[in-house]
Amino acid sequence: MHRRPAPTRLLHLLLAGAALTFALAPAGGCKKDKDDTGTPSGTETDADADADADTDTDADADADTDTDADADADADADADTDTDTDVDHAELIDVYEGPQTCLACHPDALDEVMQTTHYKFSAELPADYLYDEEGNPVDFSYTGKFWKLCGFPSSVAQINWMGALKDDESTDYVDKPGGCAKCHVGIGIKPYNFYGGTIDDASEDELTYNVDCLVCHAQDYTRKFYVATQDGEPVTNSSGAKVVYAVPQVDGVFDFSVYTDAAKTVGPTTSDTCLRCHAKAGGGASEIDGVMYNFKRGVGIGPGTDVHYDAGITCSDCHSAGNHQMKRWFNNDLTAYDNVTDELGCETCHGTEPHGDTYDDHVATVACTTCHATSKGGVTYKDWSEVACSGEDCSSEGMDLYTVSMTKFPEDFRIDYLWFDGTATLPIDPNGTAETGRIFPFKTGVFNQPVDPDGNVIPVKWGKIFVAGSMEAATSAGRSAYSSYLDAFQADKDDYHLPDVPGEWAGDFQERTDRFSISHGIVKDGALECADCHSETDSVLDWDALGLTNPMPL
Repeated sequence: MHRRPAPTRLLHLLLAGAALTFALAPAGGCKKDKDDTGTPSGTETDADADADADTDTDADADADTDTDADADADADADADTDTDTDVDHAELIDVYEGPQTCLACHPDALDEVMQTTHYKFSAELPADYLYDEEGNPVDFSYTGKFWKLCGFPSSVAQINWMGALKDDESTDYVDKPGGCAKCHVGIGIKPYNFYGGTIDDASEDELTYNVDCLVCHAQDYTRKFYVATQDGEPVTNSSGAKVVYAVPQVDGVFDFSVYTDAAKTVGPTTSDTCLRCHAKAGGGASEIDGVMYNFKRGVGIGPGTDVHYDAGITCSDCHSAGNHQMKRWFNNDLTAYDNVTDELGCETCHGTEPHGDTYDDHVATVACTTCHATSKGGVTYKDWSEVACSGEDCSSEGMDLYTVSMTKFPEDFRIDYLWFDGTATLPIDPNGTAETGRIFPFKTGVFNQPVDPDGNVIPVKWGKIFVAGSMEAATSAGRSAYSSYLDAFQADKDDYHLPDVPGEWAGDFQERTDRFSISHGIVKDGALECADCHSETDSVLDWDALGLTNPMPL
């Protein structure tokens, strides 16, 4: 079935291509006291955790947590910049008491954040955006990390929310935390829409405490996770796993004061604060030349990797929509969003004829990012059939964890250039032809996932892999946790595209191929030139796949 994007979206796709970076122009408490201990990300406490355990190696962060400020998340982007740059919060805060301290001056902030994608990990699908394999609009309404069984995590966030994989009892925080909640803006309490509910279903604790303002706004902040205790003993959930939060909780009382020093550094968001989560999109990152490149898209945002970063332009300069909401424009792997806009594109700053030469003639068929966005590939193959110890001691006494085999940043990686018209086919395949779209850059990832005898993906319980190295235990626990989750779901699961509980694992794996859009890592020096595409022998384009003939072989 032929699909044509809505006129406004097609217009945006055409205009966005004009904004090449040759014309880059910068875009324009309460008093009380204690020390901040700072902290790393993570958590749930026993690897068995009820629906909650994972590590940096696998927080989809589609955990779309994404170095791509488009994010996923997976989802996708960063926090609002309403904080007054002239205010020195060190003069205002003696003891940090969590979001209630912030509400004294920002009374609407808590409610605003709880309505955003960063909090809900969910959004309604845009109209005329996503289609099934027969070319029909999908019949479900919601998208987001909560509702996608993606390739990178081979699971869902709800059964891997927060947990402690391994812990050195000599420290007062969890040493090896895991779970998608490591990149959630809450403190570990499950959001009100976790089971398909609304904000009317939120608990008093959630409404009072479950926003971590510091993770986006504190300039000097290291998040840690702590086992909750009652009468000196660990608190456990219904599965017997220790309950973990991003704040110490003793006898039912949260102690935010450990972050007092961090709270004194609060200010507007920066690209670096956004990258606390988005740098690890796809579950992790590798450092290359001093910059972290994420697994999902293979994109690095840092000095020398992106002209916007070097110009002092922050993620929020492009993505903030006000009231703590984020905006992004259509791509094929749209995970969740607050505002999808046809007005966020390169031309917003660069105009529609940035080159003043023949390059501008390509705008109708070639996106700006095709020539100017870069990627080092990230993880191009993830094989869940191969699990190995990441260090020297993965025994119950050791602190090392098992990991899944991944091909990372291969030297022969090449970007794929495909037609894209602003719509996608399940799961995230870009649609488009020469008549409806333009050429955009994509990174291809292949995932070898555990499946039942009918080919249905089995959501895994990460803790069983990372701690025990057992796919059999991970699939068994995953099926059980997912079944319990569906039993507790409050809404119509078909409206959220939640699959039924798969069959038992019989040792089978099946490959899945995904395309991830590349829209950051923008360069001027090193951008594609005529010969890169029109070379007769070594073109970056697959002219046959595009249905074209090289019109000017060089």
